[in-house]
Amino acid sequence: MLYGRLPVLGLGSRQPLVAIQLDGALEAIRITRLSGLRISFPTARTKVTVVIPEDIVRRFGLSEGDQFELKS
Repeated sequence: MLYGRLPVLGLGSRQPLVAIQLDGALEAIRITRLSGLRISFPTARTKVTVVIPEDIVRRFGLSEGDQFELKS
């Protein structure tokens, strides 16, 4: 989990990763698959970026517009 607007690079990962960018209301505004040298650049609305395995995105059917709740 990255707070702020930081670009994300999925280089060196053994499994496919996905970067989910969330706005201030924790709503998914962009979902980008990180494969090879692909970079996910944040938008002006991005407040938090979550990087997770692609399997989780497929399993739970995550898409843009979904609302997230962060718990610690």
